[in-house]
Amino acid sequence: MFPDIVLGLYVTLSLFSFSWLIGFPISLLFAVMVFLHPSTRLYVKVFSVFFAITPLLAVLFWLHYPAQTLLGIVVNPYQTSVFVLTLFVIANATDILVVTMIDVNQRYIDAIKVLGISWQYYLKKALLPVTIFTSIPRLLNLAVTTIHATMFTSLIGVEELFRIIQRLNSQYLKPVELFSIMALGYIVMCLPLYGMAVYIKQRYKIGDEQA
Repeated sequence: MFPDIVLGLYVTLSLFSFSWLIGFPISLLFAVMVFLHPSTRLYVKVFSVFFAITPLLAVLFWLHYPAQTLLGIVVNPYQTSVFVLTLFVIANATDILVVTMIDVNQRYIDAIKVLGISWQYYLKKALLPVTIFTSIPRLLNLAVTTIHATMFTSLIGVEELFRIIQRLNSQYLKPVELFSIMALGYIVMCLPLYGMAVYIKQRYKIGDEQA
């Protein structure tokens, strides 16, 4: 039983990790693209709104069944899940970074013009670092949401924590113990992220409009 639970935790964490390792750098690139080319903001906004109004489970099922049937391919459920979660991260993280970057730029733009600092230097040494730091609380909250979203992948056969617990419960009929362990597992994964978000927000006085 214990090895199965550890496996479920590992799969959940790997889904989360891959989606962020792939998704966040792309989000940062999209945010810079929007900042440098404001005309592209509409496309990024449509992408983020799509994930805001469309249930993630619906996207996951559509890409796992109809899309693969239409394309005549078969993709491993784990890979499909990583792809969908990565899109989820890109959509939401890009929106967070773009809003924060525009706000940070508005606060520093006059000083940059007066000092005559080049845009390249300003972007690399000031705007990007400040944007990322200011966005950390919201990004950490998004990370918690991403971990929660991994539960949906159980419905297409991914052996993550929730699916493992369901399977073990059907075998051992110990719902109190097993689902308590599951809850504890999610708390262990999410509490540090939530705690860091609260700490950084309070320690550095990051306002609610950015955090």
